[in-house]
Amino acid sequence: FMISAFFWLNITCFDLWLNIRGIRYELQSSSPRLRFAYYSIYVWSAAVIFTVIALTIEHTDVSNAWKPGFGNGQCFIKSRDWSALLYFQGPSGLLNLFNVFFFTMSVINLYQIKEDSYELKKETSQQYKLSTFLRLFLVMGVSWILEFFTYLFAHNNSFIIVIINTLNASQGIILFVVLVLKRRVLILLKNQWNKST
Repeated sequence: FMISAFFWLNITCFDLWLNIRGIRYELQSSSPRLRFAYYSIYVWSAAVIFTVIALTIEHTDVSNAWKPGFGNGQCFIKSRDWSALLYFQGPSGLLNLFNVFFFTMSVINLYQIKEDSYELKKETSQQYKLSTFLRLFLVMGVSWILEFFTYLFAHNNSFIIVIINTLNASQGIILFVVLVLKRRVLILLKNQWNKST
């Protein structure tokens, strides 16, 4: 189910693009809870489908090189052959390509909106959203793109691979610093602290 993190990032990028572009359709005009429910169905259905396919292949009579290798000396899939590319690196890489597309389109749409002074207030809000999601993508997307290189060069135990793996393992801390430890949030926390004392 680790692939679900990539689907969540993907749907976040998609939603940002829809909001900035101003596309109106039934899903976007629905309540945030309903939209979250639709997005959850997409993410978890895709993760379940990937897992079921991988487990089915694991228990069939195909060559071991094509099996994911669940439970064979490790908790994760085999990372030394093609199975990692088929069941993790490939799908996550494809989702990251879509995410880059959605971010690029979002930036292009923001610059188009900027030319229309009537939309200035809306644009500022959208720029803030884009900035937040760009930070999220940089932390999550770029680290996983770099992780793909560790797959390609797994035989090389270089210092760069150790750094990439350390960055990837530190995602939670980095997300906290990038998304929570912002001036605005710290001011809100300070104000809340002053009210309570």
